[in-house]
Formats: sequence, C-alpha cells, structure tokens
Amino acid sequence: MLLEVKGIRTVRDAIFYFPRDYQDRSTLRTIASLKQDEVALVRGRVISHNYVPIRRLQRPMLEARIEDGTGTLSIKWFAYNRTFMDTKLRERPQLLVYGTARTFGARLGMIHPDIEWEVEDATKVTSEKILPLYSETEGLNQKVLRKIVGLAVETCAGHLPDELPEHVRRDHSLIDLGRAVRTLHAPPKTVSIENLRAFNTPEQRRLIFDELFKFEWVVGRRRLNMRRERTKPYPKQGVEALFEQVKKRLPFELTEDQNSSIARIFDDLAVDKPMNRLLQGDVGCGKTLVALASALPVIAGGSQVAIMAPTEILAEQHLGNARKTVDGLLLPTGQLLTVDLLTGSTTKARRDEILGRLASGACQILIGTHALIEDPVSFQELGLVIVDEQHRFGVDQRMRLRAKGDHPHVLSLTATPIPRTLALTAYGDLDISTIRQMPKGRPVVFTRITKENDRAAMHDKIRNELKNGRQAYVIYPLVEESEKIDLANAVTGAEELANGPLKGFRVGLLHGRMKPAEKADVMNSFKLGEIQVLVSTTVVEVGVDVPNATVLAIEHAERFGLSQLHQLRGRIGRGTETSYCFLLTAGGATQAYDRLKAMEQTRDGFKLAELDLEIRGPGEFLGTRQSGELQFQYASLVRDQFVLHEARKAAFDILKTDPELLTAEHEPLRAYMQRMGHLQQMRFETA
Repeated sequence: MLLEVKGIRTVRDAIFYFPRDYQDRSTLRTIASLKQDEVALVRGRVISHNYVPIRRLQRPMLEARIEDGTGTLSIKWFAYNRTFMDTKLRERPQLLVYGTARTFGARLGMIHPDIEWEVEDATKVTSEKILPLYSETEGLNQKVLRKIVGLAVETCAGHLPDELPEHVRRDHSLIDLGRAVRTLHAPPKTVSIENLRAFNTPEQRRLIFDELFKFEWVVGRRRLNMRRERTKPYPKQGVEALFEQVKKRLPFELTEDQNSSIARIFDDLAVDKPMNRLLQGDVGCGKTLVALASALPVIAGGSQVAIMAPTEILAEQHLGNARKTVDGLLLPTGQLLTVDLLTGSTTKARRDEILGRLASGACQILIGTHALIEDPVSFQELGLVIVDEQHRFGVDQRMRLRAKGDHPHVLSLTATPIPRTLALTAYGDLDISTIRQMPKGRPVVFTRITKENDRAAMHDKIRNELKNGRQAYVIYPLVEESEKIDLANAVTGAEELANGPLKGFRVGLLHGRMKPAEKADVMNSFKLGEIQVLVSTTVVEVGVDVPNATVLAIEHAERFGLSQLHQLRGRIGRGTETSYCFLLTAGGATQAYDRLKAMEQTRDGFKLAELDLEIRGPGEFLGTRQSGELQFQYASLVRDQFVLHEARKAAFDILKTDPELLTAEHEPLRAYMQRMGHLQQMRFETA
C-alpha cells in the first residue's frame, strides 16, 4: 500500500521511480574545514555521549562528540531509540556523518544528520558517493526507498526492453536505456551533481527524449488518423443570411479576431475532412459567440450541433447566450432554430421530450454537461461537436461525444490561453485560432495583493461598491473547515461576513457539494441581484457572467495557480464599471508571491499562461489529470524545448514511413503502444 501511494506497483515502476534530487557525498571533508550552514560529509570516531535535559521537552536531548584528528563535532538528536543508541555509542564506533554544520555557542555541530555506522576497515566503506533522494511518503524513508529501488535496478535494469528504434538512438546519439537508468539511480563520483540538478547529463537526455518521442508519436498519429477520415461538408452558401440575422441581434460589432476565426471555421466546415480546431482566447474575449456562429453552416446543412460544458452553471450560461443570439433564427428550410439544455438535473419528463426532439431532428443545438455522452442521447445527424473548457474533459469523454455522429467536425474552446510551446507540440493534432482582441469599452480592473492588516480597508471598499448597487464575489479554497489544512473556508467565511463586516447586505453561498438545483437557485439569485455578495469556491471559475459584479476577493490567493487566479478575476470587469480584485495572502513561499505580483502587473492571459507553464508545468493546460495522456516523469515542456523538437521530428518521420509500426525494427515500439492502448484508441477514432 505504501508503495502504491507513490505509484510503485511493479518492478518496472520501481526502476522508473527516479530521484527528485541528489546528495553530494562524493567528497570527504575534515571537521576543521567545516563552515557555518555548509552541507558536508565527515568521518569521525565517537569520543563521548551524554543526555542533556531540556526543560520544554519531555525527554532529554542526546548529544555525541566525534573527532577526526583535526577537530571535534557535536551531534544532537531530539528523537532517538535510547537502547539502540546507548549500545552503538558505547562501542565508540567510527561514523560517516552527512548534514548541515551549525554553530552552537563555541562548538560546531549537526542536528539529526544522516548517520552511517562504519566497519573498522575503512577501505570497505562505500558511502563516499552521490546518493539519490527520492520523494518520500509516511512509512517510506530514504533508506527503505533506496533499498527497494536499488534492488529493482540491480536485478532488472539490464533487461529493460528498449522501445526506441535503433536508428533513432543512433541518429540522435542516445545512450543505452539500462545504462541511463542505472546511472541516475546510482551516479558515480565522476558525474557532476550540478549537471544532474540541471538535467544536463546524457542519461537524463535519453529519458527526456524517450518520453517526448512517445508523446509526440501519439499526438501525430491522432492527427494522421483524423486527416484520413471523411465527413459531411457544410458549404458557406446560404449561411450569410443566417449570420446577418445574428449580427442584428448583437449590441456590439465583432472584433477582427472574431471575424477571422469565424471565417477560418467556415472554411474548415466546407470540406469533407473533419475539422479539429482549438479556439483559444482570454477571459471575456467573445469565444462563445464565435462558437455559436460556427454552428450556422452545420444547421443550415440540415445537421445538429452539440455543445458540452464542464459544469451546469456554464451550460446554463451557454443556453442564455444561445437564446439571445441564435434561438428562433429563420432557417433556409423555413423552420425556426431551436436550442435545448440537457444536464444531470433535467427532469425525466423533460429529458424524454428532449431526446425525442433530438432523435427526430427537431432540436438543432443541444447544450449540456457530461449528460450528453450518456447512452440514451442519440442525434439524428450530429455534424459539429463543440467542447467548452476542453481541458476539463478527458480524451475518452470527448471521443464518446464525437462517436455519436459520423466523424463530426470538432471545435474545442479554452479560456486558458495556451503557451506557444504547448500549442505547437501537445496540441499538434489541432489547428489553432486565437482571439487576442477584447471588446471595446472593457473596464479597468485594479488588482492588489492584500495582507491581513489591509483587510479592513478591503471591506470598506466592498461595502462602498455594494451601497452603489454593485455586487461582489468572495472566493475560498475550501468548502468546509479542514483539520489538516489551516485555511479559511467558504461555509465559515459566509457566516462571518454576513454577521460581521458585511452585516446588513445579502450574502449567499455557492460550492460544488451543493445539489445542482440549489446551485442553480443561488446563481440565479445572484444574477438577479437578490444576492449582493456571493461567497464561493472555484465553482465560479469559468463562464459565470454577472456584469454588475465589480469586486472579487480571493482568500489564500497563494494557494491558486496563475491561470486559475486569472480565470477567477475574469468574473469581474464584464460590465462597464471599474472593478477591483483583492488577492488576500498571509505571505508564504517566494514562488507563490511571485505569482501574485504577476497578477498585479498584467491582465494579459497569454503572458500569465507562459509564466504558469514555467511554474507548474503543462498538466493544467492539457487536462492530463483526466486523460492520463501526459504524465511526464522526467521531461519538461519548458526546460526541454530543444529535445522536444528533435523528438517530434523523429516521431513524425516514423509516422510518414511506417504509421502502423509494422517493420521489425519498430516492433518494440509497437508493443509499447499496444500495451498503453494507443493503437486501439486510433482504431476507435477511425471506426
């Protein structure tokens, strides 16, 4: 069980459980040469030990003194097994001690250093080396992990199948996989620890290339398969009249980016190859309108459109936008365009009615949540799938919706701008449209890092906005109080605000554990202004549109990633009034504070996305927690861009010459792809 927590279920898992860092024990230091705060390895013989009473502790501190001929060093323990230590220390053994040197009065010492009890014959000592440091869990310390992983590597690393084709290893000067694994778990003294920490060794390059190559092959294969598919084209002829009807309903003009994105999508839909396009843009740039416009050629061509959103709140939001812009349009057939909503909270009677209309073709646009991928949902002719906040859905979920049609076109939306590195690689199977321009008249949003002593001033500002008829959000990272994490929580926070600084104002509570109907009621009350202050968790992160909200306060802002903070900030500044975002923090790690400073300094989601990629890696952008597709153990899309381009080229070269991996030299790679389910997935996509 303990090993499973770290993802170690097989011998192979143990072999590929790589160190998170290394300790340089390759150089032995003398006690006399040690300096304050220096981490070092020393060897000495115990000359004395005693127990020192400490008033505030229930047990005495154990202190031993060792000497090496150049000086003496004090070693202190506050936690120890007295019987074991007494027996060992009375023998006056020779020790290898690794730790941080500290000055205690006039003496130099170490607290709880790593200890190795040595044999008398110093020639048999092997601890002067670079030691791996593994990510620990309760019950599994470094020594246990080193023993388990070391045994797996020693017995099996030499027998690892090498999935990279020999010609790829040769062309890119990549070393043997077994050698790379053995070296990274047990680096010899000749390896530079600085290079190891910089991921700048041939062994690390081999593993990085391996992961990136396999990922790029999967991405490239998916793109290749989709290009082989054929689907129903939807020519632009006759769509202009529909589009003009939409424009007349809008209280504003489309931006150039919106118009160019719509034009590209119309071009994609007009050919018989399925569109697979990602529409990305910052919060509030008008992606939803582009998506609804994209539905027009498909509906004019007699087919249907599915729009899937990750939450009921967002699905309801899309329904509202659709009713304003496309519901009731006069179609070339003389029918009126209809839009329906299907979610987990839709009543059975209403669900049955919608499913009947859908199967008969009477419903042209169906908006919904995960409910759309359930088996009873059957379209007469699904021509376009639109997936909003697509990174929140796994690959399987997206494919299940697509499988409800005959290779329908796919448009994915994301309000998390994708950094260029990810766009060119991880989304290599997608064409990408970007909306950078914002609608005219967007108000200023002031963002400020707020410490505890500024809280009263923040409450003054919130009260002032509320008195002027505006509304506010207060966001908490937790729903209820946690015994393990000392963070403010939404339930308690709502009570304290309602009975304290915001007494007299109408405070509501929204979080993910509420029933769908309850959430809908709260959100509707907030939209109508019946609730003035909405206390919420991140359930409001995406899509919630209340133009009258001008204040956002985020408790424990340091706990959120940059992209998440930016999404939350996008809930305000959606009307015409100046808005205010308060990032409440008690301080913390420098990295966390740097994120908050970046939020203060820019509203550019693309700049923030690049920073977030550097800080947190690609997981949040790619939705890998759902899909399991990109779980790099060693590679980094930020650090390893040069290797990434090499690996991408190598993978795509093979896809050109042997996409099914049928040649003998590609058999190990084919076996790996089959074991991981990627070849089966490709067959599913072309079915």
